[in-house]
Amino acid sequence: MPIKKPFRVVSLNYLAFFMTLAAWQPFIGIYLQDAGWTGFEIGLFNAIGPLLAFFTQPLWGLVSDALGNVRLVYMSLLAATAGAVMVFWFLPVSGLFFALAVILGVTQGPLSAMLDAMAVQTLQDSSNRIGQA
Repeated sequence: MPIKKPFRVVSLNYLAFFMTLAAWQPFIGIYLQDAGWTGFEIGLFNAIGPLLAFFTQPLWGLVSDALGNVRLVYMSLLAATAGAVMVFWFLPVSGLFFALAVILGVTQGPLSAMLDAMAVQTLQDSSNRIGQA
């Protein structure tokens, strides 16, 4: 049985999302350590994002519900996240990285939940086939 288009689209979205995280997340700690940051500073930097995501996910959910367009909010947050990550390239390693960690926490944190919401919305017509590829 061939895989239908919605399954392919959802799978490719998840693949792209988690590939970008895998290219970035594991190496930022090593980069900061090489720049002379202490373990505490690196841990604090890595903790800011999930902490802010805990608080901002419901807020972005309200925004997407109010607009009635999860994809628009998702794409906007994705672009903001990409822009914030690119700023890291041009800045010297300094305390400004903490400000960027805050921006990433606000923009990147809700992306996974929004991707899940879009997947469920896309696949709801084929809900009896979930897990059957």
